[in-house]
Amino acid sequence: MKETTIIRIRRGTGPARYCACDDKGNPIMGFAKLSDIRKRWNYEIKLGLVKLVRELDKEPDKETISSTIKCLNEILKTYAGKGK
Repeated sequence: MKETTIIRIRRGTGPARYCACDDKGNPIMGFAKLSDIRKRWNYEIKLGLVKLVRELDKEPDKETISSTIKCLNEILKTYAGKGK
């Protein structure tokens, strides 16, 4: 049998009120309502493949977010420079 994936529900950043994160706290997707999160993984929850864990007192791992943004900015700068 396949191992259960844990999705941690944390406070969102920006326009999303809630953020679904992987087991390490890295953000997966933002949501406006808690019910939207359950709807997104409803089928997988019924099969026992996904377990939702509420951690509304925590935020997503911002270090990962900022490093990803830095990488994307560098890529965009590189492509913008080649177009000139």
